[in-house]
Amino acid sequence: MITDEAPARTAEGRIEAPARPADGLTLDGLKRRFPGVLVWFGRHTGLFWAMVEVRGVSRLVEAASPERLADAITRAGRPPAW
Repeated sequence: MITDEAPARTAEGRIEAPARPADGLTLDGLKRRFPGVLVWFGRHTGLFWAMVEVRGVSRLVEAASPERLADAITRAGRPPAW
């Protein structure tokens, strides 16, 4: 399950990553699922990010939730489906 509710902000205005996203997948879960892929939560963007190596080229992907980031990481090496 993916939620579209607004993320929480700190007193300084930074966005906090949800402690346990609605879909149950966390950043630690992403790191275990995709070893060697750098993943993080952007506190200013409110998005989840990953640096994926595709055929020797680094590719930056982003998503609104950890589950969507897992999908983006999986699709990163495929050609676009236009």
